[in-house]
Amino acid sequence: MSGDRSRPATTAIRSRWPNTLFVQYNLFRATGPAPHGWTAARCIHYGKSMNSLIYRFFLLVVWALVLACTLCRPAVAAPPLWEVTVAVQDQSSKARARGFAAAWETMLQRLTGQTNVKELPIWVKTAPNIDTFVIRFHYEDMPHTQQDSDTANRHYTLHVRFNQSMTRTALRDNGVPMWSGSRPSILLWQVSEKNNKRDYIHTGDASPLQSAIKKAAQKWALPLVFPLFDIEDTSVLSISDIWGLFADPIKRASRRYGLTTTLVVRSSESASGLVQGRALLIVNGQSQPLTFHNSSNSEVANTLVQAVMTRLASVYAVHTGTTEAHSLNIEIDGITGINSYSALLRYFESLTIFRRVSPIQVKGQTVVLETLINGSTHQLTTILTQERRLQRLHVPTVPLPQTDVKEPGRQPFAGDRIDLHYRWHFIEPDT
Repeated sequence: MSGDRSRPATTAIRSRWPNTLFVQYNLFRATGPAPHGWTAARCIHYGKSMNSLIYRFFLLVVWALVLACTLCRPAVAAPPLWEVTVAVQDQSSKARARGFAAAWETMLQRLTGQTNVKELPIWVKTAPNIDTFVIRFHYEDMPHTQQDSDTANRHYTLHVRFNQSMTRTALRDNGVPMWSGSRPSILLWQVSEKNNKRDYIHTGDASPLQSAIKKAAQKWALPLVFPLFDIEDTSVLSISDIWGLFADPIKRASRRYGLTTTLVVRSSESASGLVQGRALLIVNGQSQPLTFHNSSNSEVANTLVQAVMTRLASVYAVHTGTTEAHSLNIEIDGITGINSYSALLRYFESLTIFRRVSPIQVKGQTVVLETLINGSTHQLTTILTQERRLQRLHVPTVPLPQTDVKEPGRQPFAGDRIDLHYRWHFIEPDT
């Protein structure tokens, strides 16, 4: 009797609630009569509840994926490394020459991490012919909203693009350490005290100091990331922890964002508008305290960002002309096609630490690169940690298989040695 009552209900469920609900109700029929009290109407109600739960779970998964992508995206993206923007008064040749000089100074500062580049021999040698390093430039009107005390009476922005090869050669010939690879994103925690009240500064808040830090980071081509400071963050890190510059809770909260460089700033503003406070710079787990007293927002921002750049350059900048290079064999898995392979080579060749990159073995989705590097192996691995598409693996202990492709005229490397092993995670672009 109960089986007869369930047949029309099955049809109704199939037409109104396909797939999920039909399976739910049919499970009862496959094992016999429906359980006591489980009428067709109750099955439909149960199915609706299940569909609601599945839908909510789906939304939760989508939200988690979006959040994960958001956490990895810089809140303030850095400009192209080899392009500098400066403010100029007009488009005359004299103003352009001054703009080229200012842009060249910024370019050298970015590549060396040093602020006193005008005192280096490379400046004396290149200053008279800066225009030979320029491959293109253009002007744009400067909106009044972007003008400040530093750009007063300047009505245009001059965008200057420098020649990578010539600039690298000049730095190498003058023995200047150079860092021309990608920049790590800087995670910025900031708390400000005003009228005896301390507030966490979110991105977009009306904070003159935060705006100044963004501007300084743009000059040095450093991308910034601002923490969400949501329930997950505040469960391990309080405003008092940030104000106290307590490294342990700051490091715990920062792990969520997967970045190796963190800047923590606590500041207060005097009645005259000057800023004072302290900061903590954490790079690869190592902490460095910073202090600033009675300075303008612009001065504080420049001091902080220059300190970040100097510290990072001490890690990533390499001597390309005076140090003896040595070879490393790097095995990389996950090469899924020609686009993946090309992207890997482009990335490696963009890093100053590599003097030469040569593929010597290819087998399936694995390639072995023979490289000649400037600097140490530790410095190379530290630089490669900044690339999210590379995952370091244990060096294989078994001998390498026979190769599908070998570079003509090159002898097999000694002992089939593999010094470093990585996996390349490349996402094919949409066509």
